[in-house]
Amino acid sequence: MNARSSGRRVIPLPGSTGYAVVVDGAVAFIGGGDVIAQSVLDQVVRRAPDGTAVLDRLAGLLSSSPSLRYPGIAVVCDVAGGHELLVAGATEVAGSGPHGSGRWRAVGGHPERHAIRAMHALTLGAVRARSLGGLDDLHRGTVACDGVAVIWSHELTETDVGTDPGDTEPGEGSRPARVVDGVVCPAGHLDAPDARTCRTCGTAIDAAGGARQARGLRPPLATLVFDTGETFEIADDAVVGRSVDDDPRVALGLAAPVVPGGDTSALSRRHAWLVVRGWSLEVIDLGARNGTFVRRAGAPAWERIEPGRVAPLAPGDSVAFGRRVAHLESPRRFRTVGGAPSSNESPTTEGSDHADQR
Repeated sequence: MNARSSGRRVIPLPGSTGYAVVVDGAVAFIGGGDVIAQSVLDQVVRRAPDGTAVLDRLAGLLSSSPSLRYPGIAVVCDVAGGHELLVAGATEVAGSGPHGSGRWRAVGGHPERHAIRAMHALTLGAVRARSLGGLDDLHRGTVACDGVAVIWSHELTETDVGTDPGDTEPGEGSRPARVVDGVVCPAGHLDAPDARTCRTCGTAIDAAGGARQARGLRPPLATLVFDTGETFEIADDAVVGRSVDDDPRVALGLAAPVVPGGDTSALSRRHAWLVVRGWSLEVIDLGARNGTFVRRAGAPAWERIEPGRVAPLAPGDSVAFGRRVAHLESPRRFRTVGGAPSSNESPTTEGSDHADQR
């Protein structure tokens, strides 16, 4: 299985505490240990014919040879119907996907195996917030690293620009910028190919009259204005919640954290994912206990978004993350006249999720 053709990216994070091994159908992080143990584990991963065999052989070896000082190890394999994870020793795995987030670590001296639900991203080993600038995919082979990220996100495909340092926006080192095709307004701002009014300055764009086409850095698509008056400019992907720093997408710099102040009792730790795809903005509920709701501009009713389902968003729409309501304003309108939510009314009256550990 080719990492690129399957939509999988494998990104080793620089360092020397361990190393990653990537083969068809399996990604392993081996976090230290003695030379003999490292060599044995490396050979098992490389020689197994498929992901299931990798897990079977590793589990048997780690359980039957306690005399070797085996390091922490985490392996994720492609199996029928999804993915399976093996963890052993002092290595932690964190994951995030459309139905929520999870953490896995071994308890005691024996390896543990877990079937994992659909995930957009997993991190194996020590992953800290950093820029993706200069980091590239490992399609096959072995490399020294402090940890490794495995990402299956639909947005990270051949067109992802985070792997090209030349596409990094000046002064924006924490997240990969997106390069897109569009048209240029008379004031020089890049906008969507079908735009009739510039979202940055409001100038009319005569696309039919020969507006100049260009390729460049996409400007912010919207400003998220919460019921407290807090604002978050949405230029790239973002994860909304009351505690999102350990979400793999945030830790890797693939998404910005959106953590509103005020009452967050009905907000899950990782509540929803705002996805920027080209010139479009979408929201995906991450299995939040109190739900994510959308009210379209001019519509009286709220629509609940089922976990994992993509819902498009546009300026003028309102989004409720549990009981926290936010309004989407165009960047131009917000900068010019200020934005305010059309209503503080939330579509849900469900109870507090203080105990929610999603």
